[in-house]
Amino acid sequence: MDKNQSGDDSNGIFLVALVLDRSALALAAILAVWKAGGAYAPVPKDAPLARRKLLCSQADMVLTDIARFAEMHAHSCTLLLSEPRTSESCFSVPGRQPPSDEMCMVIYTSGSTGQPKGVLCDHRCLWHSVCCFAKDIGATNRTRLLW
Repeated sequence: MDKNQSGDDSNGIFLVALVLDRSALALAAILAVWKAGGAYAPVPKDAPLARRKLLCSQADMVLTDIARFAEMHAHSCTLLLSEPRTSESCFSVPGRQPPSDEMCMVIYTSGSTGQPKGVLCDHRCLWHSVCCFAKDIGATNRTRLLW
């Protein structure tokens, strides 16, 4: 995914790099990015430093739980896991349904040149992937799956 000269991406997508372990915090960050109308790009913490820097440099914002990593991007935020709220009101806020063709995530490939290339995925693509995975593992209406 290439940025144009002004620093904005050419597709008008607000991209947030997530440098987080797979956790409840990461899930909350993904949902927050989607609720704000953005897309996220997962950046593995164990990836080589040069790759992490490159992937984060293509994002508009970086969310991480590593304080020292937040310094690598001008627009970064270090997330801290806080105690869960007990109020029911935080779970009853109606969410907007994103259009199925709205971008939700960017996955980076290694690319044939060795330079990572971003592949845009929309909500329809993500839903299709989840459905195919559920079918492959034989999921039923009693199966619980966190993708």
